[in-house]
Amino acid sequence: MSGSVPPRPQTPTAGLLRRVSLTIILVSDLPRSVHFYRDQLGLPLVAESPDWAEFRLGDTRIALQAGGDPTIADPHSAAGHINLSFEVDDVVEAYEILKAAGVPFLRPPAEQDFGFLAVLKDPDGREIMIVEPR
Repeated sequence: MSGSVPPRPQTPTAGLLRRVSLTIILVSDLPRSVHFYRDQLGLPLVAESPDWAEFRLGDTRIALQAGGDPTIADPHSAAGHINLSFEVDDVVEAYEILKAAGVPFLRPPAEQDFGFLAVLKDPDGREIMIVEPR
């Protein structure tokens, strides 16, 4: 396989971390972001408080936490920035459905080496990828 990574020696911590269970996203306007993630993206809301909202997608939880700084000019250039990506069965179909629901897209579906990709943005301007892997 081209680009494969050579095996590394086992360490005492190998296999210790099993999965990502929770991702927390700082948002500048919690009600606006809850509307986006719940009503436009369709994520099931499972918990909500004045400064926290939590969604569940399979075994993964995605939480929105109030208090994000809306003045950062480019959140993608900030150290510690993490991109969120959702896998879909058909990226073109997902793009059309989400676009009809009012979701803003930065890039329409396009073929990549790994499959198909479209990029949308959340209310704070974060790029979120939807991916249809090969």
